[in-house]
Amino acid sequence: MIYARRPDAGGRVIGGYMIFYSAGSALGALASTSLYAAAGWPAICLLGAAFSLLASAVWAATRERPGRRP
Repeated sequence: MIYARRPDAGGRVIGGYMIFYSAGSALGALASTSLYAAAGWPAICLLGAAFSLLASAVWAATRERPGRRP
């Protein structure tokens, strides 16, 4: 979709993706390490479940439904 609209934007989009991917990985590692030190393995499981629920909520809120206009 990106290349169809802006063929010249590919490198910028990939670069932006990699920045956010790296930042998310770093923040996730920091949060999970700190949480593990403070509360142990059950807290890490709850953190993973919370991220999964958040991702499901974002998916449900943004998915295309039949009859829905963009």
